[in-house]
Amino acid sequence: MHGIGSRLGKGLKCLLVVAAMAVAVISLSAAKESDDQEVIGTIEWLSTQRAVVGSPAVQMDLDPSHVFDGVDHVANGVALRNRVSGTIHLRGVPLGSRVVMALLYWNFSDGHVTGPDEMPVLFDGNLVMGKKTADSDDPCWGMGGNHSFMANVTEFVSHLGHPNQDYEVVLVFGEANSTTGQDPWISYESQEVRTEGATLVVIFENDMTSGPLFVYDAFGGSMFWSTATFNLHHAAASGDARFTMAGADGQLNAPGELTFFDGQQIAGCPVTNSDWDGSDGWPSPQLWDTHLHSVFVNGSVSVVEYQSQGDCLVPVVLVLDLK
Repeated sequence: MHGIGSRLGKGLKCLLVVAAMAVAVISLSAAKESDDQEVIGTIEWLSTQRAVVGSPAVQMDLDPSHVFDGVDHVANGVALRNRVSGTIHLRGVPLGSRVVMALLYWNFSDGHVTGPDEMPVLFDGNLVMGKKTADSDDPCWGMGGNHSFMANVTEFVSHLGHPNQDYEVVLVFGEANSTTGQDPWISYESQEVRTEGATLVVIFENDMTSGPLFVYDAFGGSMFWSTATFNLHHAAASGDARFTMAGADGQLNAPGELTFFDGQQIAGCPVTNSDWDGSDGWPSPQLWDTHLHSVFVNGSVSVVEYQSQGDCLVPVVLVLDLK
């Protein structure tokens, strides 16, 4: 009964979130009756700009970009639309653990199909050079392309005594970026660069960690707006695991957005909120997600399946951490 009650509770919470969204939209409309025509005009223009492009369905076989043994991980992220800096509140590393590697991922869209191979980022006051991990179609904001980057920031995390800190991330900025902080759904701005978000993944070891752990970030051409299937290849194993995802351009929870791991639903109504609800940026600007799930691995390939309801989405990094 506990398991059933737990699932019902999650489903109710999920449905309540959807209901709250509807109430918020109604309230917003009522409060802005005098501006109806302006709002309608903005929404109509926005819809023409957010034309659906790219592939509705994506299927990819992925080998890990990084492999570790005897470790565990934590991750957290921050949404960065209409600003170029934010703070990642990293938590969850047990005291006495040693940081094996810390990886910072970030993502943005601009007018180019192909992004630069390298890009600097300021991490906790330290200038670091990141390397591009993927180019994809822009997630329907009328831009040329979307680009993901990763920087190894291990030395700036491990020396602190314990990594459970607040880390400021500052992206390259200039006149091409917006720093207005506006709600992207209300005030749509003409921009040359649309920042999405950043996620910090910290891999650590102590007497209790086991592994293995696999990091997947080669998501070139992965933007989708219907379904996506990622076959994660790894060493044959069986047992409990932790699965982390981070990506752009999620919006507030929608009932039809679902996640499956080896055929088992792990996110979306009625299990829990969507993996693509933009929760790193709640209540605004949304558009960035970092989520963790408990899963079960059996074999040498784990299949992750996403369903979207027309929302354009871009995976940036997946982490599979076996116990």
